[in-house]
This record gives sequence, structure tokens and C-alpha cells, in this order.
Amino acid sequence: MLFSSGAALAFLVQPAQADPDIPSYVTERHSKQFYECTDRVGGVTAPMHECFGDEFVRIDAALQSAYQKAIAGLPDRARNEFRRSAWRWMHRTRNACLNDPWVEDAAGGSIVPFLITDCIISRMKARTLTINRRNGAK
Repeated sequence: MLFSSGAALAFLVQPAQADPDIPSYVTERHSKQFYECTDRVGGVTAPMHECFGDEFVRIDAALQSAYQKAIAGLPDRARNEFRRSAWRWMHRTRNACLNDPWVEDAAGGSIVPFLITDCIISRMKARTLTINRRNGAK
């Protein structure tokens, strides 16, 4: 229905068994709220920014929750290294999404911010699932 940010990301999140610690929107392409928002605004650019912004906030909260669980109980040194690793991951993700072929193909059109945000959200979902699985989620 909406935008894809590259074949490699076309789908990162595999269907998973329900886990009470992982919100369903982490394992789905987009949340129910996102689709409701995009249907409501009818593809008009300015309001679409809100839809993507709200989706970003949802997945960021899930990622931060996964991070907090991962570092809980770690010694200070390991906690600090985990935080540095998270920081490096975010920079790599941002750079990868800014240079995504779909973004380059759009050549500066109004769709570019959506492609970049969608790419980042997809990668954040994959990261959230990875960390949750390391934390013991199914």
C-alpha cells in the first residue's frame, strides 16, 4: 500500500509467535494506527509526516524498552559499551537509509523524507526484535 525502502528491507521482520513483551506493530510492516492515519489523510504530504512521525515514536519506544531490558543488571563497563554500540548502530542506520537506492532514485522529490523514515523504522524494528530475542523473547 505505501512505500518500500528497498528490496533488502522489503521485509525484515518475519512473522513471529505472539510474545507479550513485543508489541504486534514491531512484527508487522506498519502498525494499525499507521494505516488508519494514512487512510485518514489520503496521501496528502504534510499530514503524512505526522503518520510517519507517530510510527517512529511507537517503534522508538519499543526499541528503547528492549535496550533498557538488555542493559538491566549489566556492570557499568558493559552497559557503557552497549550504549556506544547502540549509538554506532544508529549512525550506520541513518547513513545507510540516507544512501538507500530508493532515496537516490527519488531524486529529491517530496517522497524522500518518507522513504528515509520508512527505512529507519524498518531497521529499528529488526533491531528491536534482535535485542528482544537476545533478552529471551520468542
